[in-house]
Amino acid sequence: MGFSRIQTIVKSSVRGFSTAAVALAALAVVQQASAANLVTDGNFDNGFTGWSQFGNLGFTSTQTGGPTGTYAHVGPVGSDGYLSQIVATQAGSTYIFSFSVENDGGAPNDFSAFLNFTPVKSYVNADPFGWTTYSDTFTATGATLVGFSFRQDPSYYDITGVSVSPVPLPGALALFAGGMAVLGGVGWKRRRKAS
Repeated sequence: MGFSRIQTIVKSSVRGFSTAAVALAALAVVQQASAANLVTDGNFDNGFTGWSQFGNLGFTSTQTGGPTGTYAHVGPVGSDGYLSQIVATQAGSTYIFSFSVENDGGAPNDFSAFLNFTPVKSYVNADPFGWTTYSDTFTATGATLVGFSFRQDPSYYDITGVSVSPVPLPGALALFAGGMAVLGGVGWKRRRKAS
């Protein structure tokens, strides 16, 4: 094999590697974008912007601190208060719902997180506990109602880090692998033609 033939193979391999690197970078950007949180102001940085509030809203505010810098500080007395938000999820797609909560303690108290009015995490007369993160996956049936109900007569529940994010599809990996196979085949075909 002559020197010029070796140069051709090396140049072809470098072009193939560059194409693969660009494809990997594009995939990383797409996956990063797909992991975006669909909840408006899930850390309550702007008060309750994007959230509907109803029920007993006494002793309901936002505070600075906690794991995200701000949080909803909720402690209605005697009956429940509610926060909810409709999130633009797509039917048949899988999402991760997560949030962090802490309970300052004392009874009576109750707390529920729900998706489409179905409780996914609940506490009744819970003992005090520090920041705890809850996370679960669900398959959307269309737009999703995310919400919380809460009562904390002698103290407060705190909520932050509320998110609904798409789960990266395994199909995206198959598509990527297929694209890489095509790129590899093109490189192999170029090398074969050159010889």
